[in-house]
Amino acid sequence: HLADRINVSHSKLMMTDLPMALGAAALTWLLLRWLQHPDDWRRSLLAGGMLGAAVLIRSQAIIFLPLALILLLAVHPGMGKSWLHSAGLFALSTLAVLLPWMIRNRLVTGVFGYAQPMQAIYLKSQYSFTPGAFDLTDAPLERRIEQGFGGALEFARQHPRYVTGFIGAHFLHNEMAALLSLPMRLDLSAALLTDDYTPRAYVDSLPYWDVKPRWRGEWSPATLLLLTGNLLLLGIGLGTAWRHARWIGLTPWTLHLAYSLSSALARVSGSRFILPVDWILIGYYILGWATILRGLGLVREQERPGGSPPLQAQDAPRGVVLAAALGAWLLFGALSPLAEAVIPERYPLITPEAAREQFFQQSACSAPSRQASDVVLQGRALFPRFYKAADGYGRGPWAAYNYFPFPRLGFLLAGPQNANVLLPMDAPPETFPQAADAVVIGRQEDGYILAEAVLLRRDGQTWTYITANCQP
Repeated sequence: HLADRINVSHSKLMMTDLPMALGAAALTWLLLRWLQHPDDWRRSLLAGGMLGAAVLIRSQAIIFLPLALILLLAVHPGMGKSWLHSAGLFALSTLAVLLPWMIRNRLVTGVFGYAQPMQAIYLKSQYSFTPGAFDLTDAPLERRIEQGFGGALEFARQHPRYVTGFIGAHFLHNEMAALLSLPMRLDLSAALLTDDYTPRAYVDSLPYWDVKPRWRGEWSPATLLLLTGNLLLLGIGLGTAWRHARWIGLTPWTLHLAYSLSSALARVSGSRFILPVDWILIGYYILGWATILRGLGLVREQERPGGSPPLQAQDAPRGVVLAAALGAWLLFGALSPLAEAVIPERYPLITPEAAREQFFQQSACSAPSRQASDVVLQGRALFPRFYKAADGYGRGPWAAYNYFPFPRLGFLLAGPQNANVLLPMDAPPETFPQAADAVVIGRQEDGYILAEAVLLRRDGQTWTYITANCQP
């Protein structure tokens, strides 16, 4: 009910945010157990392997690796050589999970690493004065990672003040978005008792969710009071965590800040981008309430165990168990590459000549010249919309729905290479089935494919669409 007002992960937007939130929660718990007993090598292996799994979900989670090692040093500054041993096992188990995917990337892209070419090109497009649109055809596959990350670093060197500005702005946006997940209405408890009160009504009553017109930053006195109170409760919760457990108590908070920074570095923030760690603020918020209630004598503090005991040693020799544990993480990390190898390729590579043959054996229209149609893509056609000339949604990164001076059908193509596709046509087609398999012939423009022909297949049926400028 709120998807048009708040950018969230929902049933029609199956993103990695919710799995990453679950992974971040599991990682937080395992890190806390490891930091309590870093001499227990089993905990090192469990926490490190969980970090590797989180990186497979969202590569930005790699920022947790140096943070975890710094926290280990802060919690146990006198470990000496045992720090190297515990940190090494932690990093080794992380690498064991990532290694199969890194080998797969070496075989596919020619680059040994966990990053994907599209991620690198996307990051390069974000580090510019006109972020958003990017073109995967700018570089050969084996050079996209080098050019993508290299281009972003070069832009940062040339414009450090500008880059620092947008990173800081997105970081603050992340923190404000997480803060706004806390209660922001004084009369919320009374309003919830009414039959007509819904989450939509709650959002509509708060001006900062407005999209049109955009919110100008004005706060009502009641909202300012609650915002101040929420910050105070967060501060009390953080203080209590520090007083009782020092750096272990602040570990979830540091993970939250690190993840917030990682998304800000990619120039994205708020909404679903902070979802994996926004729950951490709620935890400290609840701790703040508990501290106040305890101070008022309304709740009693229960006896706490003196820390969780280390796991019991097994009968098997340590070297055998170590090898078995690392092997298990290695097999876990290999699941994705193995699935890719076992599952048949849905959209195999197709040559331009074969694509034209598929089209024009079913149409009276002659095939366009090789120079005019230099891109052939396959995938699934999603969310088609027809726009009249000079009509559209805006001028954002989704070029399929932007303003253009000609009538066209715009849709998203999801496949080996995702793309925004524009198909010029004077009137909307009688049918354009959603989520049909598509073959697109066209030419690459700035941020989109200008299609000359689109072939759709679904449930044994075929539809062919040819642009108006194609002559029979």
